[in-house]
Amino acid sequence: MTTFTVKVKWDKTLLNVEVDTAQPAALFKAQLMSLTGVQIERQKVLYKGKQINDDDDLSQLGLKPGAPILLVGSAAEIPKQPTIAPKFLEDLTEQQKRAVGAEINQFGLINLGNTCYFNSVLQSLRAVPEFVGALQKYTEKPFNQQTNQLAKTLFQTIDNLNKADQAVAPFGALAVMKKQYPQFAELQEGRPMQHDAEECYTILLSALNDVSALPLAVEDKTLPTAFPPANIIDQLFKGKLEVRMKNLELETMYKAEAEAASSSSSTDPPQQTEPIQPKTVPTQISIESFDRITCPIERETSFMYQGINMSLNGQLEKRSAELNRNAVHSVEKRIAVLPPILVVQFLRFFWRKKQALETKDSHRVKVMRKVQFPLVFDVYDMCTESLKQQLNPRRDELKAEKDARLEKKKKDLESKLDLDTEDGIQGKEKEKEQDDKKQMIKDLEQSDLKTIDSDEQEKKKKEEEDKKKKEEEQIRLVGPRRPRTGIYELFAIVTHKGSDAEGGHYESW
Repeated sequence: MTTFTVKVKWDKTLLNVEVDTAQPAALFKAQLMSLTGVQIERQKVLYKGKQINDDDDLSQLGLKPGAPILLVGSAAEIPKQPTIAPKFLEDLTEQQKRAVGAEINQFGLINLGNTCYFNSVLQSLRAVPEFVGALQKYTEKPFNQQTNQLAKTLFQTIDNLNKADQAVAPFGALAVMKKQYPQFAELQEGRPMQHDAEECYTILLSALNDVSALPLAVEDKTLPTAFPPANIIDQLFKGKLEVRMKNLELETMYKAEAEAASSSSSTDPPQQTEPIQPKTVPTQISIESFDRITCPIERETSFMYQGINMSLNGQLEKRSAELNRNAVHSVEKRIAVLPPILVVQFLRFFWRKKQALETKDSHRVKVMRKVQFPLVFDVYDMCTESLKQQLNPRRDELKAEKDARLEKKKKDLESKLDLDTEDGIQGKEKEKEQDDKKQMIKDLEQSDLKTIDSDEQEKKKKEEEDKKKKEEEQIRLVGPRRPRTGIYELFAIVTHKGSDAEGGHYESW
């Protein structure tokens, strides 16, 4: 028998619904929508703690006549006719279009002939309020006209963009860049050449080293810093890496010597019971600064963290004083001081030597492999043990807050499931229903399903927003403070479209 009646509990209502297990689950949800008014996309249908999805096979779920099913979701309100007639962008005047654009801040920088590399970098730096604030407060130095002009024109461009009611042409900043760095003024077939956004970014940050740092907050003065905050670039973008190196060839040689000594001693009268231990190869520890972490892209690189791990762990060949020649060393890097803003560079471009059948000389090519990146990136596992100890207190607080929210959701669900159903199932069926409820709670706790009714979410929205603002103020993932958690939030991307490394188009998001 494929058709029978099940008991669906929705809020305080108990419904007897006929279900046909030979039909798709989407049809059953459509029945629930017709009975309750809860839209399918807002429904969360649970049976024994497991959610029923649209493409599930109902015959495989073990449904039986009288089976208790939980429906979570609120009925959608009937849409009201708008009091103001909608206006479409096509119907607006040019002045109205500019006003709308300014309201949502959608205006960008005009491409002045293959200058997308500069525009995209500047748009990304514009997203850092502390960087813009440092440019605004910059006082000119009498013997450094290069930084004076660049800082002034960059801030003017960003300020014009913030106040604009149409796209902005960055004439002044580009003119200073091309004057101070003539490579950006090169022409190809009479047109401006395309340049690498990474090269532009590096030169900009290097040129702005004289822009003073912002004052540290009182609580930040006790935190470790990569450098004395003498300039805004070091203050925002630079961190420290602890580098551990070990001579692998020397280690192999010591092991071989120990094995040889052990085997030779075994032919003599036994005088020792333990094998000879090899000499210990010392680990060379050094500290180096960094203003970005690289993400190499190889055949097996599908996620950003894989590429970063590859750049932090590897091998290199260098001079060995013990062997008096070059030898292979293992290299392990760990973050010792976190920068407030973590820059990750995807290594998509590389130089390829001329091949036998190629007409071009050595030229740059682009790796087209797709690499996924997260919106929130946790670098905790890439940190030194001492840095982890500094991050642990705040991370423990965040975990406790998350556990408290989960416990509250669990209690809300328990109170919802424990409502009396006097007109519902009696006797053994009621006992079985209670068992199913307990199983639902247990499964939901394990899977961390969000089962709070959407109406209740609306009531708590303001409270959660206020709490989130306070948390953001404490954590400050972006800014001159040192991150207290090791968790970074994505806020800007510079991308390159096209397969040609010397062409294509850069965009900022």
